[in-house]
Amino acid sequence: MLSKISNFSSNHSVDKFVLSQNFSNFVGNFAEEEIYKRKKEMRKEIKKKLQKIKSEEIETRSKKIVEKLFEHPKFLNSKSISVFVSSKKLKEVETKEIIKKILKDGVKKCFVPRIESIEKSEMKMYRIYDEEDYQEMIAKGDKKELFEPNPFYKSKGREEAIDSKTLDLILVPGLGFDYKNHRLGRGKGFYDNYIQKCNQFYSLFSLPKPYLIGLAFAEQLVKEIPVTKNDKNLDEVITDED
Repeated sequence: MLSKISNFSSNHSVDKFVLSQNFSNFVGNFAEEEIYKRKKEMRKEIKKKLQKIKSEEIETRSKKIVEKLFEHPKFLNSKSISVFVSSKKLKEVETKEIIKKILKDGVKKCFVPRIESIEKSEMKMYRIYDEEDYQEMIAKGDKKELFEPNPFYKSKGREEAIDSKTLDLILVPGLGFDYKNHRLGRGKGFYDNYIQKCNQFYSLFSLPKPYLIGLAFAEQLVKEIPVTKNDKNLDEVITDED
């Protein structure tokens, strides 16, 4: 009789645990769905704000942000920088002067993104070696505004940022940012995946993680961005706010 009671108690505990786990999963999934809905609405709102910014305004305000970056200790002391290639259509902070300065100075390595797989949200950061290399990339992608480096440079494979083991600063694009350095991307997860991969690889070699800086206009700042476990927090956001 005691054995039966013991078995019942044990099975009952297991059932309670399973129910608890199922309920937790349900709550977690529901919460994530709500976050995705809120993000979708936020993207719409921010896009509307960005469309109101005139083209000439983009240039002058970008310059202010870039000047702040050039004075930043993390930029000054960096050895290798990943820079997103800005899009005029998306009304992103212009980064061409950042890339040109790095290449002209010739002290730091400059890496820019290339999408490897849309289905897997996978990208790599390939090195741009000089200004001629950069201009060639811009010329090839000008019609579709798809500025990505060829994986090969002078018949050899380009250096990739993670493999270089020197990447110490990543300039991250985004649609929205909040004051806790949370980032709202465009929903594809390319940067979140790349940053996670980079951090994991660098930790294997006891290397410091790259510092993450977002570049944004004031219109892209919001009070709070809802985040999930997959979202990567930035270290800092530089804006054109005084």
